Amino acid sequence: MEGHPEVTVIALTRRPTSSGSYGDMLRVALDSGGPIAIWRRDTCPEHDAGDVREETCSGRRFRTAFADKLQQTPIHDLPETIRLLRNRAVAQHRVPADLDCRGTVLLWDDPEQSAQLLAPVVEPRYDDSRGP
Repeated sequence: MEGHPEVTVIALTRRPTSSGSYGDMLRVALDSGGPIAIWRRDTCPEHDAGDVREETCSGRRFRTAFADKLQQTPIHDLPETIRLLRNRAVAQHRVPADLDCRGTVLLWDDPEQSAQLLAPVVEPRYDDSRGP
């Protein structure tokens, strides 16, 4: 990720625990300071069953449906967008794209908010006069 500092959102089409490579991708993103990660709670049943037809793959449908939402959403509105997506996915009157986004998980470290110390960090003082 050092070669691509413009990347602020990592989106996985399956939950990170579904395979080692997905877990590794999330770990690299978090260790590199990526502020936003998004994934589905589900695995991809089509891939798990070995029936990998790209047009029916639920991971691909999620990526397509979510990419549209991501491109239309300012980054600071992403938590609210995810909340609305999750609500629409369980609503009675939903469209297929909403259903494809059910179980979306958002890990959010607000990229616009700098870390603020609640108290100064001070090294404790040791009394050397007492000896060992």
